[in-house]
Amino acid sequence: MFSLFPRPPKPKALHGENPVENSVDVRSLVKGEIYPDVRSASELDLSGVKFTKCSKKLSYLTDITFHDGVLSVPTVVLLDSTASLFWNLLALEQYSDFKDDYGCVFISYVSFMDNLICNNKDVEIFTRNNIFLSWVNDDKEFLLLFNRLALAADMNGVNEFSFISRELERYCGSNIHPLRAYIVRNYFEARWDLMNSVMLFIFTVTQTVFAILDYNRKGKN
Repeated sequence: MFSLFPRPPKPKALHGENPVENSVDVRSLVKGEIYPDVRSASELDLSGVKFTKCSKKLSYLTDITFHDGVLSVPTVVLLDSTASLFWNLLALEQYSDFKDDYGCVFISYVSFMDNLICNNKDVEIFTRNNIFLSWVNDDKEFLLLFNRLALAADMNGVNEFSFISRELERYCGSNIHPLRAYIVRNYFEARWDLMNSVMLFIFTVTQTVFAILDYNRKGKN
């Protein structure tokens, strides 16, 4: 379990010390925290969010970060054994006393990923950015895996990634980021269309000129 997910640090509260920064508050996780649902990857992409795989050599599945419009997600390799591994992790956390001590780490991860992956277009974004690597025949198995896990998981409003969820929603809620993404996307498309039109015009004129010259040459002969 802890080879995929870090063991949450215990907060320090002795002698007036402050809790460890970024530590997991198990009680708040079990109780449940109100957080905004994460938009799908394709919706985030339209809002200007960029996707990249986690750059750490040794990373946990929970090493998900969002900074300056870039969502970094650890790579998931889909093997024949991945589905059974994830189902066992879900059972371990959901039906044992594990979450009483360490919170809902895996369930939070499943919830976050399930919100991101709603259709094949979302899977394509993750595959294109090397976040999803599949050793099976069909990349769509990622979609089925996370959707089925989410249906079986007892969410109870728990999400260890609530901070990232809020940051993503704040980023997408800003008018400037979706507008900038729209301008950039359509600017390059418009410029490419213009270049195609210019090249087609030049080719047509050149072809016409050579046709006229060839006609005049034959007429003189």
